[in-house]
Amino acid sequence: MQFIVGLLIGGFITWLVTHLYYRRSRRDAQRDQEIIYNKLSKEIRDAILQDDREKFTVPELCDLINSPSPSSPSNMVCPECGSANLRQHHSYVCATDDYFPYLECDNCGWSDLKKGN
Repeated sequence: MQFIVGLLIGGFITWLVTHLYYRRSRRDAQRDQEIIYNKLSKEIRDAILQDDREKFTVPELCDLINSPSPSSPSNMVCPECGSANLRQHHSYVCATDDYFPYLECDNCGWSDLKKGN
C-alpha cells in the first residue's frame, strides 16, 4: 500500500513540475516573439506575413527583406536634378508609432518628405 501511495505522490509531483516548466517556457517563448515582432519595421513584418513559406533560412530572409518593392526607387529619377541615385529611407512617426518609407537623392539632397516646400 505504501508503495502505491509513494508511486502516486511521485507521479503527481513529476507531473506538477513538468506542467509548471511547460507553462513557463511557453510564456517565455511568447515574450521573445513579442520582442522580435516589436523590433521589426512594419514593412518587414508585412513582407514576412505576405510570404507563403512557413520557415525561412537566413539567406531567404535576407533576400525577402532586400527584394525590391513596387515602390522601389530603382526605376525612378530625381525630379530636381534627374539623377537616378535615389535611396529609400524610413522615417519614424511618433503619433502612429510606425515607420514610413521616403526617397532621398544622393546628388542634390532632394527628398519626397520636402514635397510641400
